[in-house]
Amino acid sequence: MGARTRNYYRDAAVLFLNWCIDTGRIHGHDLGKLPKADERSDPRRKRRALTEEELNRLLTVARTRPAVDALTIRTGKKKGTLLAAIRPDVHATLEALGRERVLIYQTLVRTGLRLNELKTLTVAQVELTLGMELVRLEAKNEKNRQGNAIPLRSDLAEELRSWIISNKLAPSALLFTVPAGLRRILDRDLDAAGIPKRDERGRTIDVHALRTTFATMLSVSGTAPRTAQAAMRHSDIKLTMGTYTDSKQLDVREAMERLPKLTGETRNETATSFTKPATYG
Repeated sequence: MGARTRNYYRDAAVLFLNWCIDTGRIHGHDLGKLPKADERSDPRRKRRALTEEELNRLLTVARTRPAVDALTIRTGKKKGTLLAAIRPDVHATLEALGRERVLIYQTLVRTGLRLNELKTLTVAQVELTLGMELVRLEAKNEKNRQGNAIPLRSDLAEELRSWIISNKLAPSALLFTVPAGLRRILDRDLDAAGIPKRDERGRTIDVHALRTTFATMLSVSGTAPRTAQAAMRHSDIKLTMGTYTDSKQLDVREAMERLPKLTGETRNETATSFTKPATYG
């Protein structure tokens, strides 16, 4: 149990016992003396961002694994070979499933949407007017209950447009059928792609790590911190830059090389040559 959860139960117990005192059910309690856990030093789960190369491998596997799993023989002498017989209509269904899974991953990692937000997204909330592509979140389905418009990359918007048309989705229909077991599906996709779920520092990859990946890609691409905060829909920039940005992927050396060169010399405004600065003694 993480520190935040422990503190939640502690505070709930204190409030309940305070109510018991106010209503004459007990004379007093000393649970308020119990110290709170340090949520900053005891995070429940440390996540890492996927690299661009890992993302490409994950998407490749996600697209093909439903059909590959169905075609793979599980027992007998031909175990492990892709020789199982499946009907053409079943094969088409599995290919569509793989396509949808890729779009789910892409949408999460290209928008920073939370999983519960994606689950409630309808076709009507996706605006695909050229040059103005965006997703509108309803306040009731967003974590901060504000309602936001999230811009879409043009290539992702084109993929979504094709998905909606090919599946003849009505405006009221959900954009995706997000499986209840997406977390387990992602674990199997990671394994098939040869991507370790946990790295040498104990950080893990899960569905919410795709949001971490989104924040990290913003920083790696040189996005201004305030803009990244707005894209992540965070009220505190420290959450964007600290918790959700994977510092291991930031190229500090390259940033150092972009700093201006300092020579200790100044340019004479009336001449084209450099002059050494005056010496003060």
